[in-house]
Amino acid sequence: MAKKELFKPRSLGFLMGKLNAFPVDRQRFDLESIKKAIAVLERGTGLVMFPEGTRSKDGILQEGKIGVGMLARKVVVPIVPAYLANTKKAWFNLARGKRLIARMGPPMTANWIEERANNKEGYKEITEELMKRIALLGTQVESGG
Repeated sequence: MAKKELFKPRSLGFLMGKLNAFPVDRQRFDLESIKKAIAVLERGTGLVMFPEGTRSKDGILQEGKIGVGMLARKVVVPIVPAYLANTKKAWFNLARGKRLIARMGPPMTANWIEERANNKEGYKEITEELMKRIALLGTQVESGG
């Protein structure tokens, strides 16, 4: 899933398509994108989502949107938390030899997710747990662990 603005420059849109990404309109409730995400998950294919909905301008982890919890609970799929470091000015950092870091945590199991309520409160609980796990990964990366 990627914000629709990334598909506007033709060359970047081409690349996004090759990466099997599909556009999401973040300015409104985008039911079509939700249907596409559910179809991807029902096929057993991985889906990359950024639970904050955008990159943090100051590097501080923001509150997660409940859409990630809703999708995981509706389809009952595990979630693999991930933390990305050195993404600010990524091209500049790469040119300077500073590596991008991706740290994955243990999955939130489908069984655990299925035990949560299939309503807004359950989606929120899933999302909050995911954000706690991402924050823990961030602490580990930033401390060099």
